[in-house]
Amino acid sequence: MKVIVASFSKTGTKTLCAALNVLGYKVYDAVEHFWYHGNDWIKILTTGGTVEDFKRMYKDVDVVTDAPACNFWEEISEAFPDAKIVLTLRDEESWWRSLQKQFERMNADVSFKISHYVPYFSTYRYYKAICELSFLEEISND
Repeated sequence: MKVIVASFSKTGTKTLCAALNVLGYKVYDAVEHFWYHGNDWIKILTTGGTVEDFKRMYKDVDVVTDAPACNFWEEISEAFPDAKIVLTLRDEESWWRSLQKQFERMNADVSFKISHYVPYFSTYRYYKAICELSFLEEISND
């Protein structure tokens, strides 16, 4: 692990992810978290995780970005103490509007809803659940 992006979704994380990919880094963004570690993240969000969990999950990854990793950047940093931490920020009002629009688009997308019932696409169910759980956890900690 070389870089931990501690930024919330909708703060430029996709652009940063694309740039790091171009530079040759192996990046786990939101989709990769759920595709490769969906069950681990459900466990971490419901019962907690350990430094060893994060070491195992990300030992061969250069960069983590976006939800749910951004909510656990400190724990991931403990697992990889030499990693650099990157934080991008966005005006709170525009961030909130953007996040709401994303959830509205997801909820209005018929193919997204259908994918919840197709086992191959269960990753999307993880994505939505973990995003919501991560976001609610952050609000409750404020």
